[in-house]
Amino acid sequence: MSNKNKTKAQLIELLTEKGISAQMSMKKDELLLLLEKNNTPDVAQPEPEKQSINVQATKGNQTPMEKTDASQPSAKMLIIGAIVLLAIIYFVFK
Repeated sequence: MSNKNKTKAQLIELLTEKGISAQMSMKKDELLLLLEKNNTPDVAQPEPEKQSINVQATKGNQTPMEKTDASQPSAKMLIIGAIVLLAIIYFVFK
């Protein structure tokens, strides 16, 4: 049953069960907003039994702690870029 279909009394009871203060003088829309604002589920969700462990595959001598972010240039690319830049400067000022 969705919260919109519940009566005002049911909404107040649900809010008080969750530790949220609500009064009968409040409008039903205000009570629904309180439920949405606190974003607590109607039914208690079971806690996971096991914690998941992230395992990453590695390439070559790379350790799992190394970043493999494609947005950061590798050392090889930086060296090649520096050599190309030096070659251009050499031919321009020759």
